[in-house]
Amino acid sequence: MGFGVRLEIAIEVAHGLAYLHGNQDQPILHGRLRSSNILLSNSMRAMVSDYGFPPVAGVGVDSLSSNIILLSYCDPEFLFTFRLTEKSDVYSFGVVLVELLSGRPPLMGDPDCFDYVTTEWAKAMFDQGRASVVLDPHIPRIPATMFVTEKVLALAVLCLNREGKNRPTMSCCAEALEHISEEYTLLLFGPNDRNR
Repeated sequence: MGFGVRLEIAIEVAHGLAYLHGNQDQPILHGRLRSSNILLSNSMRAMVSDYGFPPVAGVGVDSLSSNIILLSYCDPEFLFTFRLTEKSDVYSFGVVLVELLSGRPPLMGDPDCFDYVTTEWAKAMFDQGRASVVLDPHIPRIPATMFVTEKVLALAVLCLNREGKNRPTMSCCAEALEHISEEYTLLLFGPNDRNR
């Protein structure tokens, strides 16, 4: 899956969550956002599914690995307060953004390795000015892609802030990704071919 397609998926998911959060009387919280709850059509259009249910961890040995993966999408504040907010979905969206950029699952390899928790590894690479390391190796390293990778990762890092009050809203995420997509198109095709 190319970089442009991944960017469009991120935009569509952000718009979907912003729509759910947009009800002024009673925002709808997803509560369980993860990559397996993002459905793709044949034309690679993204749809968010399985929303409106509280995150529930199953019990028993058979569900241990799936519970650990589910926790990797979970807002750290929720783990202390057991209270879901719109910013809980923003945190989960940050995890999905890192997955889209890196092509890696939330947990990878040996638990004793530095890069076991993909989001922590990605944040460390961003802090070191090495955003390009996070990009999926299957995506060609062209200047346009490298330029916007840092911008997408910067947004993901904001979404992954440990404090919900410091995370953007989903509407802001959607707007930022739209702007990044416009920049990407402009860098790829120039100002005369923006409608490609």
